[in-house]
Amino acid sequence: MTEFYPVFYAVDVPTELCPNGMLDELVISSKEAINRIGGVGQLCILQSTSISNINSGSTAPIQPFTSPFLNQDLDAIHKLYRENIQSKDDWTTSTFAIIDEKTVSDKTILLACSLREGLETRRSDFYASLFELLSLEMGTWLFEDDDLNQNGVLTRETCENRLPQE
Repeated sequence: MTEFYPVFYAVDVPTELCPNGMLDELVISSKEAINRIGGVGQLCILQSTSISNINSGSTAPIQPFTSPFLNQDLDAIHKLYRENIQSKDDWTTSTFAIIDEKTVSDKTILLACSLREGLETRRSDFYASLFELLSLEMGTWLFEDDDLNQNGVLTRETCENRLPQE
């Protein structure tokens, strides 16, 4: 069974103006990572508030769209996730990601984990995003704070160093 990892596009930059195919890079890098570890799951950049007709993850090239989540903060997105996605079949039960202003400036993505005691977040590069989201769905941060780079970001290099060499 495929599990979809929802990605909310919350930045007030039209998708067609994203730098250098940023959304395509996110989708391609995350698929490369999930294939590398033999896991299942796909990022799904949400282009609507309804998920009922979604039956596959996002694929490159991402066509321009207007996000219904523009300028929504973390708390508002968390509420939308809990009310509309969290209990749905084929979707994650505790994790989601957000494309925000920082994503556009440094190509990192905000990962979020919805827990009983609240919401925890962490930033990662595009490649590392599914490594961490997958582990969070299993109930734990795969990487510790010590594994983050000097900017507080989980990177491809850290993920690759933890995997058996091919």
